[in-house]
Amino acid sequence: MHSQSKSKLLSAPLEVRREIYSHLNIDNQIHLFLHEGKLRMSACLEPSLGDNTHDGRERQDEDGRGYRDPQWARRLASAWGPHWECEENAFLDVFDLITETSAIIITDMDALDGLTTGQYKLEANSNCHWNVWEHMQCRIKSLNIALRLPLAFYRALEEIESRDPITVTSSITTVASMSCTWMRIWPSIFGLQQLQSLYIWLDHDDPSSWSVVKEKLILDYVFTNLEQQMQVRSSIIDFPQLNVVFNLPKLHPGIAKAETHFAEATSPPPFKIERRYRQRYHCNTSDDGTLSVKQNSDFPIMHEIAEFYADESLGDLVMTFEESEDMEKNMWLRGEDVEQEIREIMSLNGFHVCY
Repeated sequence: MHSQSKSKLLSAPLEVRREIYSHLNIDNQIHLFLHEGKLRMSACLEPSLGDNTHDGRERQDEDGRGYRDPQWARRLASAWGPHWECEENAFLDVFDLITETSAIIITDMDALDGLTTGQYKLEANSNCHWNVWEHMQCRIKSLNIALRLPLAFYRALEEIESRDPITVTSSITTVASMSCTWMRIWPSIFGLQQLQSLYIWLDHDDPSSWSVVKEKLILDYVFTNLEQQMQVRSSIIDFPQLNVVFNLPKLHPGIAKAETHFAEATSPPPFKIERRYRQRYHCNTSDDGTLSVKQNSDFPIMHEIAEFYADESLGDLVMTFEESEDMEKNMWLRGEDVEQEIREIMSLNGFHVCY
């Protein structure tokens, strides 16, 4: 164990340290419990265990649903007995700290829906005896959303503008359900009162190019809601301003169109969009369920050549990644057979041909 000999506090006389500690408002009663194999301590709310008011009714919320209230039922099952509220308080203190100081990252639609609506349904045997989501809503300052969703989901979103919302809602398919969730969550996300930073990463789960998705259509509803929320925030004094960034894969010059994509030649989007290289290796499932890896690169597909020519030891032949990307982009725009050109270049230089 480290001696802490360099600590000025621990080097002070014991009576001085005790005097300092006395100003920390240490609770009169402390819970000591094991959690995930470690000994923990938390404050006790000091319920009056000797009276006759702890028959279980005190664990109801005023707006509860009576005997059908799952939150009341979970509190009644708490191993902490009459200290059930101390259990909630111990964990909510941690949630307060986490949500106010850390970026919350969510990677699935159900969790995002639960956070924004406060109606996440816990399993009956869940050890969470309170509505954590509702508690977090008013405290989150930084939210990162990363969604890798089915391509069919994006297709449904593209059609949703021309379809009757009732038709979409009444459908029992998973994709239709996800589409309804998508339309529901954004107003709630943008309405999180303390939210200051929002980072949204999007992709689909298919090996095909991201550019087969009409990104202007799928983000139109999101942008409209976000612009409305920005106007509301700007009109309220001392309301935190919201910094929003969307992270999307690079556009394929041979597929993307100005009317359906946020291409460079079009008017800039209302919010910042970062572009990234898309995943190049994908999971492939055979008919018998065997898993394997398949390479299918999105733009730029000349990445291996770019890596080779980025080597400074090549001297005058050096080409930056940006220069290589611009060269490939112009080839696509001129209508050249870029994949055939790459096969020839890679064969001449001894590269493994993957196209």
